[in-house]
Amino acid sequence: MKTTRHQIAAVIAELLLKKPIGRAALVQELAAYLLSENRLSELEPLLRDIVSYRAEDGVVEATTRSVYQLSDKDLVDIKSLTHQVRSKVSKVIINEQHDPTVVGGVRVEIVNQQLDLTVQAQLGRLKRLTSLERLGS
Repeated sequence: MKTTRHQIAAVIAELLLKKPIGRAALVQELAAYLLSENRLSELEPLLRDIVSYRAEDGVVEATTRSVYQLSDKDLVDIKSLTHQVRSKVSKVIINEQHDPTVVGGVRVEIVNQQLDLTVQAQLGRLKRLTSLERLGS
């Protein structure tokens, strides 16, 4: 009988709570297993499942995307925001990703939620608001 993706994610999430390993090592081990089982297409959804299971146990991963490295104050603010958004948080892990397409600001992704504070997103909101005002006049 084939082990389901959710079963695999639950086992890995439990193991990670007991013995944390680096994200790169985890992805490498998972990819090797999925490749041997001819299930490599399940890697991305499996990683999302693992992050969700860990969040249920209070370990929340926040992924940030910005053009520059975030300051210590920015990281503290993101951790504080995470505690406000998620009720049961014991630990916040921030995975910083540098993205040259982000003109300015930061995008924060936390377990199926996203806060987009990039300049591009703010300009998009301004554009929508001004077009709504024109429609209303």
